[in-house]
Amino acid sequence: MPQTTVSYSSPIGLEGQIASATYNVIRGTLQELLNGMNTNLPFGRAVVTGDNPRKLILPGATGQQFRGITVINDSWGIDEMSYLAGENIGFPVGSPVDVLTWGDINVWVETAVNIGDMATFRHTPEADPLDVLGRFSNTPSANHDPVPNGRFVTGTTGAGIAVLNLGGF
Repeated sequence: MPQTTVSYSSPIGLEGQIASATYNVIRGTLQELLNGMNTNLPFGRAVVTGDNPRKLILPGATGQQFRGITVINDSWGIDEMSYLAGENIGFPVGSPVDVLTWGDINVWVETAVNIGDMATFRHTPEADPLDVLGRFSNTPSANHDPVPNGRFVTGTTGAGIAVLNLGGF
């Protein structure tokens, strides 16, 4: 059977995976943005400026400067022993970090979202294991700050992967 259609976006994605072949802006190595954490910086998370403007960290308080969302990169991985020990797969300490500042990216949402909903990112942890720093929701709260110019392009019926658009909905 011949192929009759072509999709410009993947049907399902991973946290931090670019979601479409449309225009995307990714900042990183050329801007010398580095992981400022003392642990691996996971893919698909909101990142903010740390003490040094060149170092990016996961959000830890309200009002921090949103810099973008970490983009999955197959150059950085960890060995199986570290993964089984619970270490995050992501950008190693002190390494260059790639962040999406404009475009569509797959992110993990903590709750159901609808197409067109505003996006917020978590800066304060809770007991629930799905409530991880830098992950997303559609509700501003004491634990979430708005993502500047962020809207969901796909919806979910609960926690899971959704496509978030930065800047140009």
